Amino acid sequence: MELPLSVGAGVGYAAIGLWMILDKRNTKIPFIIAIVGSLVLLGIYVTSRTVGILTLGLEPVGLLDLIVGMLQGGIIAGSVYILITKTYAIKE
Repeated sequence: MELPLSVGAGVGYAAIGLWMILDKRNTKIPFIIAIVGSLVLLGIYVTSRTVGILTLGLEPVGLLDLIVGMLQGGIIAGSVYILITKTYAIKE
């Protein structure tokens, strides 16, 4: 379950990142998706390290987990910052 989740998250983040770069309509949607996706992944990490997940059991916390958590937090913080500071064109 870990490998498909990791690959799926990586592909998803690559797609959202590409959308953010190429989007000419100035929309907030990819930033909101990135925030929600990161919160979901952080929830899965915390759950698997504290109470355990049925198919994985309880997993130990390692250095890689801390790095991933910090990166997820960075994605959330960066997306929130962009949403707050960037002016978006109003479409009529």
